[in-house]
Amino acid sequence: GKLGATLFASFTKAFDRASGDATVSIAPFSPTLRIAAPSGTTHFKIAMGASELDFENETSTFESSETAILPYEAANTAAIDLSA
Repeated sequence: GKLGATLFASFTKAFDRASGDATVSIAPFSPTLRIAAPSGTTHFKIAMGASELDFENETSTFESSETAILPYEAANTAAIDLSA
């Protein structure tokens, strides 16, 4: 799903075509206030991925990054920076 439909915290995303770097940076937030989670949630993690597709040569690459498993009841997270 889209990050903006589940996570209601400030975040920025960037993609540098020349280097192929994709990043997501999320400001510190309170999980219980900023994540639309199902009842009974105890932990969460945030993952991101980026893919390069070459249709002409029928090749692709994929890289991903994710946080550790974090406690949902935490007061605030640290800043989160993911890159692929």
